Amino acid sequence: MSAQALDQHTYLPQAVEGVGLAEVVGFLDAHERRCGDRVEPPYLLVGAGEHDQVELPAEVHAALEQVVAALQAGRAVTVAPQATMLTTQQAADLLAVSRPTVRAG
Repeated sequence: MSAQALDQHTYLPQAVEGVGLAEVVGFLDAHERRCGDRVEPPYLLVGAGEHDQVELPAEVHAALEQVVAALQAGRAVTVAPQATMLTTQQAADLLAVSRPTVRAG
């Protein structure tokens, strides 16, 4: 994965309308009706080759569901990778509060 893949990027709903978003939404909805919140059987990311596949971790599946739901609702989605450890300023920005408020907690 390139370093550019770790940059923040915003995806706009109109940019994905023509690429089968409704099919993805329908697929995820049907699976949820059948299985509830369980991610079973596991979802697979499939490539062109017969054995070119990998199981999606539950966290990736959850992120996919959230992104698809937001795009379907006409909302933009920003993917902004964060370090596991945040500075007090990063935490404040994420929580939309001042840095002193984070430090006081």
